[in-house]
Amino acid sequence: MRIFEQRQYGHVGGAATALALAEALTRAGATSPVTTESLMTSARRHAARGLRARDQGEHDDASLQLGIMLEHLAKAYLASLHPTLLLERNFDFLSLVRLAGQGQRIKPGHIIKTVGMTDALVRIGTLQATGNEEAGRRWARDFNLVLQARNGVAHIGDDGGLADQVAQTAVRGAAEILGLMNRSLSELFADLTGAAETLLNEHATAVQQLVSLRLAQARARFAERYGPADEERLNALDTVTSASSDAPNIQHPQRCPACHRLGVLSGTWDIDGVDDPDDDDEPFAKPARLVLVLAVDAFRCPVCVLGLGGPEELREAGLPQSVTLRQATDEDILMVLNEPKVVDGDRS
Repeated sequence: MRIFEQRQYGHVGGAATALALAEALTRAGATSPVTTESLMTSARRHAARGLRARDQGEHDDASLQLGIMLEHLAKAYLASLHPTLLLERNFDFLSLVRLAGQGQRIKPGHIIKTVGMTDALVRIGTLQATGNEEAGRRWARDFNLVLQARNGVAHIGDDGGLADQVAQTAVRGAAEILGLMNRSLSELFADLTGAAETLLNEHATAVQQLVSLRLAQARARFAERYGPADEERLNALDTVTSASSDAPNIQHPQRCPACHRLGVLSGTWDIDGVDDPDDDDEPFAKPARLVLVLAVDAFRCPVCVLGLGGPEELREAGLPQSVTLRQATDEDILMVLNEPKVVDGDRS
């Protein structure tokens, strides 16, 4: 109680003194306004926002959100040891009082001053290195790219143009901190865990990462919108999709790799020749059978709103790049023969 009677706070300093004050302030039943779970909740929210922004090509927002995620996760770990470890380096006694769960002793309106992202990471690294602060700084420097991108977006609207590296580094940092907390990646990323795991794979290509993220997003949307009671409605949607995509030669129904309902392949059509397997034993070769083929360049699912485009994304998702529609008719052949040809960018 003598500590509370001292009204001159300027003379209090040093980490040892701060911890001693924390012990004096903390009592049974005291609750800090900043807790591990409150920070974890915030980190989850920013993790989801960051991966969604990445999926939509909004790399500046992705860098901002994933940077906040990493900071809040680092603080969640420190708070799990003791909330007062969040106190910023420039000692603020009233922040210490509130972090120790004694906010009722302070007039409303005080803003808690906590450690920033860099110092939070340094403290984690220092604790893992049994108090070696230099080792802690080296560990924190591994995540400088995330800090620079986040600050660049926040201050000048520029993420530095290294979106993939920023996302990978942020998720790697999250995985390391979650490991220290004995928590899994799924506790942070939930339905987007698969996309986060792909980012951790150093050998995964940018296309693999993007497709994994889009599939995870689509599955999450499907789970949010539909349940077992919606099966009849989903069957009706499949019927509509099949009927609308079977007619034109530029579309074809296809099971969605995310939600397994009917989606639509789209592209351009052409005539192709295929050998008739029944004629293998014939002594004389016969002309190939002509069929109408859809050269696929995109897929869209009306149920989970998954969208993929280009051969690499289609291949990564396990979707076909060409589909035989039916046997070609004389009319089909004439249409192909009369189709304008593209020469040096000009149709003729």
